[in-house]
Amino acid sequence: MHQLHSFLYLILLTVLLGGCRSKNTDSPEIERSTLAAGTTIESITHRGAQWHVITMDPKRTKPSIRLSDGLEKPLRDFSAFNAAAKEANETTVWMMNAGMYHAGGSPVGLCICNGQEVSPVNRDEGKGNFFLKPNGIFYLTHQGAEIIDTPKWPPAATSTVLCATQSGPLLVHQGKLHPAIRPNSPNELVRNGVGLRADGHLCFIISTGPVSFYEMAIFFRDYLHCPNALYLDGVVSAIYAPNVGLNKLAERLGPVFGLWE
Repeated sequence: MHQLHSFLYLILLTVLLGGCRSKNTDSPEIERSTLAAGTTIESITHRGAQWHVITMDPKRTKPSIRLSDGLEKPLRDFSAFNAAAKEANETTVWMMNAGMYHAGGSPVGLCICNGQEVSPVNRDEGKGNFFLKPNGIFYLTHQGAEIIDTPKWPPAATSTVLCATQSGPLLVHQGKLHPAIRPNSPNELVRNGVGLRADGHLCFIISTGPVSFYEMAIFFRDYLHCPNALYLDGVVSAIYAPNVGLNKLAERLGPVFGLWE
């Protein structure tokens, strides 16, 4: 009887832990709020996983990608990005890590900041999420944003690209999930990514707890209605939006998406 009670207790504990696996006490739940023109943030729970979602209309306010200081040294930490913005008389509205990088902070693949290529496109074969083909590229022009698979780079109007980042896998491509994604994968991490809706709006998302690629891809496609979505990173994934209580200063980052005014 004692063994039966112990067995039932373990089952109950497993269910309870499973039901709250996505909760993160360090991350507040955010009601839909306006951060800037055409830019909102909110917390959304989908299939038991909670996400912070920044939605932007790039025709009204454009995000940018930053990496280095004036001496081309990667800034690495949210506090350093904040300090650089303050020195330029800017205020940080929000920030999020923008892709995979090497130990020193340099991007693994393509990175364009303020119209300047700081790292070339990477077409190599290799191991790890970045090389899980198809991988993809997010880029922004004055006309709007695109998320494409890497072989389609460069676009015809490369000279008009304001910012770009390359990462992998390409979670959703033309409405279809990446072929390597499996519904029952045990590989769960805190993850972030960027999606593009059919109306041109951007969705930058980060989970508040460990999630799988499948959960992330389904959230992008079926809830946020993004036919194209790119995985940015995991483990190091972080967000900073001080006006809504997201003010944890992450460290040892590479390129960073954000809005500075």
